[in-house]
Amino acid sequence: EREAMAQLHRVVYGFDGRFYERRARDPGCVLGTFASGGTAANLTALWAARNRALGPKTDGTGTDGGGFAGVEEEGMHAALKHHGYEGAAIVGSALLHYSVGKAAGVLGLGSRSLIEIPYDDEFRVRTDLMERALEDCKNRGILVLAVVGLAGATETGSVDDLRTLAALARKHGAHFHVDAAWGGPLAFSRRHRPLLDGIELADTVTLDGHKQLYMPMGCGMCFYRDPELCRAASPTA
Repeated sequence: EREAMAQLHRVVYGFDGRFYERRARDPGCVLGTFASGGTAANLTALWAARNRALGPKTDGTGTDGGGFAGVEEEGMHAALKHHGYEGAAIVGSALLHYSVGKAAGVLGLGSRSLIEIPYDDEFRVRTDLMERALEDCKNRGILVLAVVGLAGATETGSVDDLRTLAALARKHGAHFHVDAAWGGPLAFSRRHRPLLDGIELADTVTLDGHKQLYMPMGCGMCFYRDPELCRAASPTA
């Protein structure tokens, strides 16, 4: 399983062999996680994004009683208050899969916190309006937990301008997630791989095995660009 995850991670992110030699078999390193499907994989990615953005803070005393324990323990209201935000949002195309709205609800943001940006004539999210929305969030004290790009919209198959979205997310300090549940397998094609230009810049990527990888059972995957990110959402049973 770890070897398979490493091979798929390399297809998505394209790091050199040395990166995987040290990490593929290291039990303390997580390149990605399997899930029941794309909905659970998207939730996993956004869960990690939320927990990293609203993580623990110490008061510098080194005592257990000081600082802030993080959103996972203290909840969204306390986390936003502690970090000085008026609210939180997820920003993406109006063609986003319904699972992103579900994730917003499960994670305590509320489905109304999903800001849906109109798309152009080719069904790609309008990056000019995306930037305007991100600036508006900044001015209103709204934390953008994630910018979500589409690599294969369910209704149209369209792929957003992932490279530009990555730059916008980086500019505004937001997590960049790519939902590639449908279009991710294009990465295996020399001819069509360029359609996914910029996917390698994503902090997290969702891919479904039971779609264009033709697996006979539900299988979603969430890949982490930085293997340490998984620690932001890694409870034990």
